[in-house]
Amino acid sequence: MKKGAIHWDYLAYMLLALLTLVVLFLLTASFKDKMLEGITSFWKLLGIR
Repeated sequence: MKKGAIHWDYLAYMLLALLTLVVLFLLTASFKDKMLEGITSFWKLLGIR
């Protein structure tokens, strides 16, 4: 039980860190037009123009 709980806690913390990084990136990018550029480049990566 303990080992499984530690594993899931570690995974949850990693997911939280990833989410915070994404949110910070979006917040800093929203100040400029970098967000639009990122979205367009993301669509291009998916193959949609």
